Amino acid sequence: MSSKGSCCADSCCCAAAPRPKRLLEVEFLYLDLDTCTWCQETERNLEEAVARARPALAAMGVDLVVKKRQVRSPQEAAALGMIASPTVRINGEDVQPELELAHCGPCSELCGEDTDCRVWRYDGQTYTAPPVPLLLQSILRKAVS
Repeated sequence: MSSKGSCCADSCCCAAAPRPKRLLEVEFLYLDLDTCTWCQETERNLEEAVARARPALAAMGVDLVVKKRQVRSPQEAAALGMIASPTVRINGEDVQPELELAHCGPCSELCGEDTDCRVWRYDGQTYTAPPVPLLLQSILRKAVS
C-alpha cells in the first residue's frame, strides 16, 4: 500500500457513479371523483399503492409520476384509448387488460342513463376498484421489467 493510503481514502475513486433514473408513469383516467364511489376508491387505493411502492422504487433508481385525468366525453375517451372507467395504466399499459364491466349506480345517476364501469379481478374475487395489492404488484413488476 502506498503512503497515500488506500484508494478508498479518496472518495472520488470509489464513489458509485449515479445510476440514471428510470421513469414509471402511472396514468389514472376516470369519469368523476365527486359522485362515483368506484373512482373515489380507485384514487385512494392508487395513492396507497404508490406510497407503499416509493421506497422500493427509490432503491431501484426509479422515479414515479402519477397523472390523473378526468375524461369528460366519449370523444375524449376515444382519443385517450380509454374503454372503461376507471382506467389505470403504467407506461401506457393497462394494469388489467382483461376488461369486465358492471352496472355502476353512481355513474348511472351522474349520466342520467344506465352506465357500466370497470370491475377488477384479483385473487379470485371481483372488486369495484383495483385492490391495493393488485396496483402495488403492477407497479413493482413494471419497475423491474
